[in-house]
Amino acid sequence: MKLRNLLLSGIVSLSVLGVPSLSLASTGVRQMRVNESSVSEIRLAPGYGINISFMRTGEVIEKVWLDDPSWVVLDVDGCLAGLGESECEASSAKVLHLRRIEPLSIPGLLSATSAQLTVITRSASFERRLSVFRVVRASSPPDYHTVEVVPPGVPGRLVDVSALERGRQEAIRQNLLESGSLLDRRIVQFLSLLAAYRLEDARQKAGVSLELVERLEQLGRGEDSGFSDGGKPFVELQGEQ
Repeated sequence: MKLRNLLLSGIVSLSVLGVPSLSLASTGVRQMRVNESSVSEIRLAPGYGINISFMRTGEVIEKVWLDDPSWVVLDVDGCLAGLGESECEASSAKVLHLRRIEPLSIPGLLSATSAQLTVITRSASFERRLSVFRVVRASSPPDYHTVEVVPPGVPGRLVDVSALERGRQEAIRQNLLESGSLLDRRIVQFLSLLAAYRLEDARQKAGVSLELVERLEQLGRGEDSGFSDGGKPFVELQGEQ
């Protein structure tokens, strides 16, 4: 397999470069709604990869175009036509993995600070959707490793799981939350459920209040000044004594 030919085709498989398979975690996830009228930004830092997951929507990736493969390579978790030299009778990929590499000199390809990534997906009802991402170079890694594409019709606000996890650690540090307590275990369960459920569903299943979730997010983002409740312990926000 010739790396140069794959680069010129606009797609490179990370398996050729010996990059390990991706894995999903319950933290470090940024949820994102994408539609055909907007472009979503993906930040890539040296030495770090980003996953774009369509598992939540149930869509299958049919086609991918990467406009500038001189500094970005990609791989998928399943069969995708046009990626590599193997035959693919039916696409089965649901996750893209992007990784930044040292810039390569490709004849005829102009250098740019960003690269457009176009993804065509197919739903279970055979409806096709176009998603466009702008991949930009970043000096430091973002606080998430996975962008989870959320179904367009799913109501409710999106949540920054990384901020929630940081908020939990900060609450423990400030003695607002007792590590290992019943409430702490509920929060840990809530964070795990966010990998598979919407915020409201995960919150109800874990038994945590919306006020507590909002406080966790604020703490995780460093917005812990000026609370109207005077910094009550989390058990009081939850309504437990």
